[in-house]
Amino acid sequence: MKKFALIQVILLSTLSLSGTIYFKDSYTFKGSYKNDTYPLQSYFSLDTMKDWSWNQNYQFTISETGTYELRSHGGRVFPPSAGNVIVGYYSFTKDNTAPSISSSISPSRLTNGNVTVTASATDSGVGLDKIEMKVGSGSYAIRSSVSLSSNNIVTIKATDKLGNYSTETVSVSNIDKVNPTISISSNNTFPTKDSVNVTATFLDDYSGVNTREVKIGNRSWESIVAPYITTFSSNNKIFFRSMDNAGNWSSISSYEVKILISHLRVVLP
Repeated sequence: MKKFALIQVILLSTLSLSGTIYFKDSYTFKGSYKNDTYPLQSYFSLDTMKDWSWNQNYQFTISETGTYELRSHGGRVFPPSAGNVIVGYYSFTKDNTAPSISSSISPSRLTNGNVTVTASATDSGVGLDKIEMKVGSGSYAIRSSVSLSSNNIVTIKATDKLGNYSTETVSVSNIDKVNPTISISSNNTFPTKDSVNVTATFLDDYSGVNTREVKIGNRSWESIVAPYITTFSSNNKIFFRSMDNAGNWSSISSYEVKILISHLRVVLP
């Protein structure tokens, strides 16, 4: 009657008896065995069930995706029979694919406030490990959103559990916190009784001028478009202000009429 020894398989790597293992370039599968009766006749094999190669040292290197079968054999009989084989199945998946990144900017319109960049990532292989972000030339930090108070470039880095990573850059250019400016000039030098042209130039180098307003003396503010013409019959003061497309208001500029004139023409270039 033939006797067969029982084998206690001790895995040196942190693996369950059966499961799925992801690897980046290659994976070395290691283990040891305990066979008190026949220590020199215990074998291990890891194969695709095509060509068995028994290895007493129990170390195999996997470099391609596939499903492999682990068998351990102890005893005097070779090749193994059903009575002395322990079988475990492992699915090895080679994963060189980096995570996919998605990003968004809020708000995406022109704004005179802060802008938040939000990032998310998915990984179809071993799974996502972390998302990092950095602003400009700064350092990466683990986070999924960042708030900007000025225009800049945000770099997003997503890394999976094998170290595969992808990056994406987001350019934030919709922040405008600079007020418009107004310059005023006249074609005449006081005193004069001739008509006076006052030229008000509204400037905004960032988001552009949206609204132009004028106020005569103590009157209410009113929107104006070129050409704007008004007539004075006595000394007075004219005020100008403007708002850009991001909502920033200029400081108030004024022009004082110091003598009696019959006609004042405001020119908006």
